[in-house]
Amino acid sequence: MGTPPQPIDVHIDTGSARLLLVSTNCSIDECDMSTAFDQGASSTYATEKQGMSALFAGHSSYDGIWATDTVGVSGWALKDYPFGLIQSTSNESTAPSLMGLAWEDPDRKTYSPSYYWATDGTWAEPMFGVYLARPGFAGPNDNVNGSLLTFG
Repeated sequence: MGTPPQPIDVHIDTGSARLLLVSTNCSIDECDMSTAFDQGASSTYATEKQGMSALFAGHSSYDGIWATDTVGVSGWALKDYPFGLIQSTSNESTAPSLMGLAWEDPDRKTYSPSYYWATDGTWAEPMFGVYLARPGFAGPNDNVNGSLLTFG
């Protein structure tokens, strides 16, 4: 994310098309700073000067600002991509950065990064796959330690 690129771990959200990143300026303890974006370190960051508020699962809310910057995943990049920069949250647990996989965000009239890469010929095939794993779900000795997201 940004220029120069900052590696950021995001939680995948299959129910939205938004990219929401925790800001290093987040003012409360519930922000997951291990997934934070330092907008001051990016030469391509620009704020839209418009407030951002997002509600998830009917009970968690994120507040901040809308901004644009270069977003990249596995060598694919989009310049001037709009995203939400989380500056506070009402979560009772830690709020992570999120990347939505749904195609369209009707509220913002924008599309997810995966939509652009699937429709502009970037990927060999216009599809992606998600494998979700949870340690202990298949049994106490299943040795499962992660999930997998495959693009194109």
